[in-house]
Amino acid sequence: MRKMRWLHPVRVAVAVALVLALAGGPALAAPGLGVLKKLGLGFGPAKGGPPWLSSWFSDVSADHWALGDISTVAAKGVMKGYGKGLFGPRNHVTRLEIVVLATRLMGFEDEALALDPLEVAALPGSTFTDYPAIPAWPGAHECLAYALQHGYLWPLMQGGDGPVFRANAPAKRVEVIVILLEAAGLGPEAAERLGAPILFKDADSVPPWAWGYVALAIELGILRGYDGKLHLNKPVTRAETAALLNRLDDLIQTPADRRIVEGTVAGVDIPADPAVASTITIIPDTSGGLPGSGGEETYELAPAVAVILDGEPADLTEVTPGLHVALYLDRDGKVLLIHGETESEPSATEVVGMVLVTAHDETGSLTGLTLWVDEKVRVYLVSPEVVITVDGEEAPASAVVPGLTVRVTLEDGVVVAIAIGEEPSEEPPEEEKVTGMVLETDLTPDGELAGITLWHDGEAETFTAADEVEITRDGEEVPAAELEPGLTVTLTVVGGEVVKVVIGEEPPEVTEVEGLIVEVFLTSDGRLASIILWHDGVAETFEAAAEVDITLDGEPVGAGDISRGRTARLTLTDGMITAVVLDPTSDEVVTVEGTVTRVTLGTGTVPELGATISIIPEGGEVADEETYDVAPDVTVTVNGEPAALGEVRPGDHVVLELNVQDQVTVITATYTVSEVSGTVVGVVVDAGGKLMTLTIDTGEEHVTFAVDPSAKVYHDGVEVEHGEVAAGDTVTVLVARGMVTTVTITAKAGE
Repeated sequence: MRKMRWLHPVRVAVAVALVLALAGGPALAAPGLGVLKKLGLGFGPAKGGPPWLSSWFSDVSADHWALGDISTVAAKGVMKGYGKGLFGPRNHVTRLEIVVLATRLMGFEDEALALDPLEVAALPGSTFTDYPAIPAWPGAHECLAYALQHGYLWPLMQGGDGPVFRANAPAKRVEVIVILLEAAGLGPEAAERLGAPILFKDADSVPPWAWGYVALAIELGILRGYDGKLHLNKPVTRAETAALLNRLDDLIQTPADRRIVEGTVAGVDIPADPAVASTITIIPDTSGGLPGSGGEETYELAPAVAVILDGEPADLTEVTPGLHVALYLDRDGKVLLIHGETESEPSATEVVGMVLVTAHDETGSLTGLTLWVDEKVRVYLVSPEVVITVDGEEAPASAVVPGLTVRVTLEDGVVVAIAIGEEPSEEPPEEEKVTGMVLETDLTPDGELAGITLWHDGEAETFTAADEVEITRDGEEVPAAELEPGLTVTLTVVGGEVVKVVIGEEPPEVTEVEGLIVEVFLTSDGRLASIILWHDGVAETFEAAAEVDITLDGEPVGAGDISRGRTARLTLTDGMITAVVLDPTSDEVVTVEGTVTRVTLGTGTVPELGATISIIPEGGEVADEETYDVAPDVTVTVNGEPAALGEVRPGDHVVLELNVQDQVTVITATYTVSEVSGTVVGVVVDAGGKLMTLTIDTGEEHVTFAVDPSAKVYHDGVEVEHGEVAAGDTVTVLVARGMVTTVTITAKAGE
């Protein structure tokens, strides 16, 4: 039975934080020795020797983007190159190579090499008609047989090639991702993500059988794409494969991890005689799983050991006592790579912003937070140990709600504390407007304003002037000498100092803003408190004045008539809402019907916000494609069942209901279920005995289908286990969205 490789929880948390950015290109993960993330490793010589990687692979340049990944998989013995100093970073990884690499990374190679030679020849030989053409370099046939035997070769059998393997053909990006995750035993996790949204421009290119795996790979940061696309059908270079292998290895425990030891440097011995090996002595971490009881351990350094400190190439002499390091060992226990960080303390920062969206897990714990900070939407992960306080008192996660202004403390980009009702640690100066009658002014010898005394709100108050004060009358700047007693003026006071004086009462600043209502907040007595409005590509909160005029179709209405998803025009007086004009909602529902070509979800934690749906109208062609904005409160059903927007897939037939702003308010999606009958000629199951693929001879062709993990299997009207399906059985299958959902065995083989 295939062994399950388990995820490191800390590594998963870091990987999920990375995916929020949805960055493209060959970007590398964030640093952190605790999770052994690969940095953009460059290599410096030890004892004056040449860079060790260049001595191995002459075709990998010192500035190659994947240098760190290539070096790490080489140090771990996962990718070994072609020999003669060649790695082939630009060569496409072949279908056979990725099978061997997946087997090797997961630590199955020794088991594969121990297979009976007759079994090695029989299994692939009976499966693939081109078996004689499959290269027979050491371990290749053994790994292929092992992958077939343990159920993780099926991703390479989805291309409609039938019983042909095409060992030397380039492996596609989607095939590489799925086979790596399958070999890692992450099929169940992928199955849980069959309906998860994929926020890339080419999401419609994801095959149904790979959807959950691709979603999982994105979530874990293994698959990142570039140019906003995944490019799943493109071949993968060996350099890209090295990066993928490293990202996966950072998330799971493999035998290669047992050759990485971590600890604190006690000393480095560099003999004067270059013929004598250098050594490094460390005090191992108590959790490192090393032999001994925590005492010092000494390791011999390989002749061309590489040293990386804080992601930069360094000399061996820079490895000093007290430095925390990770040592990469070869099979003989010699150190190939020293990877250290001189600063391991997490960086802590504070951010003040308004809560837009909160995300919770099934227990109600806060897991994500979307804030409006510095006029931008920011999304943060929340630590499971987050401390939430209200006015200094500890509070539950439910206290964090949209519309609140909060101060959050971040460590390495993750929220560890949320303070509600407390002033930020660096309080910005308050701005105040004061209108009153001038009683007295104090001028400097140069005629500049030094202070002013006003009568306002029934009392006299003296204000100190700032170094520079703007004084205007009728919009024109005037000298301070014109501030005569008896004049009515409006002062702008910042931080207790007058920065502006307007002679005469300053008219209120009136502006208008129009957009889509994201959320509405009312007071306990039903008055309007604030509105979050989506406009000009951002979400912004506006507070309401004490009195607000609200109209619909020219008629006054109450605050309770303001609802999410409606377009509104706000009148702001000195930044406060004083009027709301709601766009009329027509009683007539406009509907359009067609076939979905793509669904693009919003980039925040609320996928409906800023989402669009594109369809080819009924009876239309590809050139007739139309795209509609989706209302934030859209109602979605798929085949009659309530669903999330991300569950609507390309190819589904939809009926869209539009409001007067042409926003989609209702999506009714359906997909067809087809019936296929024939004889089973191929079955692939996972380690738990669940069907993964079925190949059926329909009498006209051989067709291979991916099988939904929750598919039902029936024989003689009774539900049976997946393992009951065997080659030679006559079956009828129901296929929905390219996956088998039901298998009915109408006759067993030989009946």
